[in-house]
Amino acid sequence: MRDSGLEWTILRPNTFASNTFSWIEPLSAGRPVPNLTGDGRQAVVDPRDVSAVAVAALRSSEHHGTVLGRPPRGYAEWAADHRAVFDAVGVAG
Repeated sequence: MRDSGLEWTILRPNTFASNTFSWIEPLSAGRPVPNLTGDGRQAVVDPRDVSAVAVAALRSSEHHGTVLGRPPRGYAEWAADHRAVFDAVGVAG
């Protein structure tokens, strides 16, 4: 891609926030949610934000030749994200 002579922008989203919806059923049933990152941090982004960035990249040369991947929110801690979901579905964590 980089050597093609074409304009390019690479989007590298990490974890989609909407994937946490899959936690609702196991949490509501009192089952654990797998922790795939341990105590690590990960970038969590809304897929709609990725779409908006893709549209902007297609309409402008501003990001030509760049790799975009870290959302403005930064890296989230796994435990904090789980606490928010626990609270939203009314489950004690």
